[in-house]
Amino acid sequence: MLEIFEHIKHFRPSEFDYPEKIDPFSLQLLDAMRDQEGKRRGIIITVNADFAYSGHAPNSWHYKGKAFDIVIRDARTGRPLPVMKQFIIAMHYPWGGVGFYPYWNDPGIHVDTRPLGVFQRKATWWRDEKGEYKPYP
Repeated sequence: MLEIFEHIKHFRPSEFDYPEKIDPFSLQLLDAMRDQEGKRRGIIITVNADFAYSGHAPNSWHYKGKAFDIVIRDARTGRPLPVMKQFIIAMHYPWGGVGFYPYWNDPGIHVDTRPLGVFQRKATWWRDEKGEYKPYP
């Protein structure tokens, strides 16, 4: 399973908690987003969470290896981009779900590759200061 990293430009197995459990398509999409936005905007992406056995919402896509909690950062300064800018960047890619978390120490976003029906819009939400998930918009 780790052979997928031979085709990944911007991430190494050591950057993930469970690299062997990550869905290859999800990893390729994350890498493509990092590549394109890195060239366009001069960003880097740090991964806070990938596959997990616990600690996320019930039925989380983290439990399937198809989700990442990330922070999109300015490559020059290392500082996070404004969380809404991170959210907007992710919305331009074919993620099935995108959430934003303005109250993390370094504000960031969640992205996942949940399947969507033909007429289904991607799932979007945010997490408030109490840790409660709210639909967005």
